[in-house]
Amino acid sequence: MTNQTLTPEILVIGAGPGGSAAAWALANSGHDVLLVDAAEFPREKTCGDGLTPMAVRTLDRMGLLDEVLAAGAGRIDTFRITGPFGISVSTPFENYQKEFPYALVLPRIQFDDIVTRNAVGAGVEHLFKVRVEQIAREGDQITQVEAKGPQGTIMILPKHTIIAVGAKSGLLKKAGFIHHDVRYIRASRAYFTNNQAKEPLYDFYFDFELIPGYGWVFSDGNGLMNIGVGILPIPLISTKKSTSQLLEQFVQRRQKEGVLGDVELAGPIKGYPLRIDFPAMRVAGANWMIVGEAAGLVNPVTGEGIDLALESGLIAARILHDNIEQGSRNHRGYQREVWDQFGPLFTGLRVLRDVLIMPLFTDYALWLMKQHRFLTRTVMSISQGFAPPQNVFHPRFIVNFFTPITPRLVIEEIRKKRQNNDTP
Repeated sequence: MTNQTLTPEILVIGAGPGGSAAAWALANSGHDVLLVDAAEFPREKTCGDGLTPMAVRTLDRMGLLDEVLAAGAGRIDTFRITGPFGISVSTPFENYQKEFPYALVLPRIQFDDIVTRNAVGAGVEHLFKVRVEQIAREGDQITQVEAKGPQGTIMILPKHTIIAVGAKSGLLKKAGFIHHDVRYIRASRAYFTNNQAKEPLYDFYFDFELIPGYGWVFSDGNGLMNIGVGILPIPLISTKKSTSQLLEQFVQRRQKEGVLGDVELAGPIKGYPLRIDFPAMRVAGANWMIVGEAAGLVNPVTGEGIDLALESGLIAARILHDNIEQGSRNHRGYQREVWDQFGPLFTGLRVLRDVLIMPLFTDYALWLMKQHRFLTRTVMSISQGFAPPQNVFHPRFIVNFFTPITPRLVIEEIRKKRQNNDTP
């Protein structure tokens, strides 16, 4: 076994969406980039597989949207939320996102491979099946990264480092980047098949049995479904059941309702954590940045993080390139920019999440959303990251929130009664 020493200009640790997006953008700007990951690609990745309209927009900007669609991604035009008492609200994505008014569903084994190959195709050097075991720092500067691969130990001496290790916090704790108790959603998902299911689905359920948490059903319309549950651990409130057991029961409830029909398990149930603790830590320093889920950038309401990983990776690449060009001595501008862009969003999402874990309030909010289109657009826009949380203070939103009975509702009830009276 031989030791090897590498001296890249930029090291990116983690070849998921955030790391690969950053590596691609930096290579396109003419930088020497080394991308390392413990896995061999393509590889399985446990996830809900949903690509939000924000992710679709970013993929288009990266020139990858056509390739993702060609890979068989299922297009979904409608977003649905169902509350504990069964009240359900559906709304087309086009109501709040005109440019790319749809979501996509594509298994991560395919999606991540597309994004990673895109980086490699741009000239990024890559080492896969290489696990980073230690990050050495002097003061606030990363000086050395130790990794191990099939051929032995690799010592990497980068000038700049982007860390994109996902939910795995052990390396970050050992290197002194994390000093707080990391908050996770504990989740499980599995693939199911139903050849009769031709309707694309992008549905979230806030069942009694899952509070404080949610379940999802994502379907590409071709018979493959990604179904899962996520539970926020809260003392004295969260269920003690395993997420795999909760998932099995969730599927049974949806079958009784007729949502799923006769689905068949197409693979094992897999559990995984989702880090939702942004902005609890520093994400930039003298010569380093942290992107994506490694920074806690996962939507605390829906558990979606691919969009935020792609976006934060591109932000990091832009700022790093500009800093190198300008001779800047640190990359803390990235810290300010991700806070400006995502900080208020996460504050609002946590408030929305806390509302959704109260069953009566959840269904009351969904009832209002059925009556008020403006309220629906506002809530959906905030939950998907297309509008700032401050929009809830709009006068029309406040009026809608305290107006449970609307003229539209009265007219609909009158119409129903007339139809019933006309029925022989």
